[in-house]
Amino acid sequence: MRDFLTDTMIRAGALVCLSVASLARGADEPTYQLGPTGLVGTLSKNTISVTQVAPGSPAEGNLKQGDQVIGAGVGAAVASFTGNPREELAEAINLAETEKHAGRLTLMLHGGRRVELQLTILGAYSGTAPYNCPKSDTIIERAAEHLVKSGKIDSGACHPGLLGLMATGEKKYIDMVAKAIQQAQWAKPNPDDVEALLRGEKDMGYVGWYWGYNLITLCEY
Repeated sequence: MRDFLTDTMIRAGALVCLSVASLARGADEPTYQLGPTGLVGTLSKNTISVTQVAPGSPAEGNLKQGDQVIGAGVGAAVASFTGNPREELAEAINLAETEKHAGRLTLMLHGGRRVELQLTILGAYSGTAPYNCPKSDTIIERAAEHLVKSGKIDSGACHPGLLGLMATGEKKYIDMVAKAIQQAQWAKPNPDDVEALLRGEKDMGYVGWYWGYNLITLCEY
């Protein structure tokens, strides 16, 4: 059985590497994926401006590009954003995902309209999350499965998908990583090219940068 520290490190690593919340730089200002709602938006002091709605997500058919979300909550406890709207939305999502609130998240829109989104019921975080936490386990599993189904587990120069799958600690994902590494060209550098680089006969370019990430991935494996 894994000890407390090892298990915590594995789960924390998986949450970091597989997190579906990401920051994307637009032409003028950053946009943010807003958890399981399916919304992407920009933030102002007390408002989230919707820029995208993911097909098949809870928000599809309920919100559209250009909508202004000014508050969130569950049941009768729906309030306007007063500080950081992204953090306050996250708190409302956590409450909505509990059995008590049955996955029902209410968003308050500019103009007085309210919409209810049906989220997946994941329960509440344990006091020791991510260690010994069924909700953390479920999030990690769902994120890993989504990554596998996307067919892009080895995309990106830093190999975040491979690192994330290994961080789950699950054999089935580590076996997938093994197969991906065995098929990856970056894991089989040409010895002659390496010798030429070491002799200074080739321009290093960004080779050292990328090799660093490649070696991190191989060492973790």
